[in-house]
Amino acid sequence: MPVFHFPRYSRINQYINSRISRLQIEEGTIRLIAKEFDLVLRGKPVNLPFGRRGSNVSIVTSNGKKVIRRYRQKWKISTINYEHSILSKLTDLDFPAPRLNRTSDSRSLITVNGDHYALFDFADGKNYSSTYLLRSQRLMLIENAAKTLADLHRSMDRFVPEGQHHLGFHGLSGDYIRDLEWQQQKLCELSEKSQELLASDDGPILEWLISKHENVMELLIHLDRELQGCNLHRVIIHGDYGLHNILFHESGKITPLDFELARTEWRLTDFLISFLRFRKRNGGFDFGLIERFIRSYHLRNPIDPHEWSLFPKVWQYNLLQFSIQYWNSYFEGAKNPVRLELARDTILQSGWGLEQSNRLVNLIQ
Repeated sequence: MPVFHFPRYSRINQYINSRISRLQIEEGTIRLIAKEFDLVLRGKPVNLPFGRRGSNVSIVTSNGKKVIRRYRQKWKISTINYEHSILSKLTDLDFPAPRLNRTSDSRSLITVNGDHYALFDFADGKNYSSTYLLRSQRLMLIENAAKTLADLHRSMDRFVPEGQHHLGFHGLSGDYIRDLEWQQQKLCELSEKSQELLASDDGPILEWLISKHENVMELLIHLDRELQGCNLHRVIIHGDYGLHNILFHESGKITPLDFELARTEWRLTDFLISFLRFRKRNGGFDFGLIERFIRSYHLRNPIDPHEWSLFPKVWQYNLLQFSIQYWNSYFEGAKNPVRLELARDTILQSGWGLEQSNRLVNLIQ
């Protein structure tokens, strides 16, 4: 079925900027990487417009079209290996996902001048994020996306990747790598650092976050004790699932992209991350999309009613965790005030799941 859509201004702008900007990866580095994979370049490399966490360049080679990705400098090798382990398993299962290339000596990670790179087959298909869509077609895309996520969770059930992801659990039974103690220490550290900047332009929002420090910590302690004892279903989640990371093919195949945030987590967390993309301009959430998504998933990969009944609490717990991550990224980066706004917004949104508890729980009845 053809999908009628029209790109938003932001999407057009991203595309134009990617074409007129200098290459995100230097051409000399591109040639070195191609040589590692015994490839000959054909034509001029081109920036990919929609990468967010890494730099992505498309190249045409003697073995077809490829994509080179440069990972963020703070991304540890153990975290990259974790993603590559997941992608290799998906390849073995013939699941539609980015296809990782390996050198003649089986390396998937190339290091040049301290930066880490990987090479992927170019994936064909259409991406409908940041486009205007008919309501009926958006619902159809969401339904198919939910079915694909259900298949992904089922395919990767009980799989334990190599390496480690700092945002996930220690395997199928351990605690979070960034556990409650880490969160407590980080909150105290962030509050202290923020006190020193109250006279800056970001002072008002920093003061607001400091004022919420104790309340956030009390909620995290309570929710952590309750949820960790519930034995919630853990899987390899995608970690950033939504139309922005999906390619739709004319054949009907759907390919999820960008597995950098894939990790061992509660299955419910992937639903939450997907639903955050359904937020409306007035601050609420599009319940019609949430309903279509979860019912389509449930028909494909059933959710235990007890597990689903805990989703509102998982919503609050995860969003409070995310607020700490955003607040922390403000200090780890260039003190971008947008990170503080995201920290504040996630705290304000954290109670929505509990407010909508009855309506959410009834979705899979």
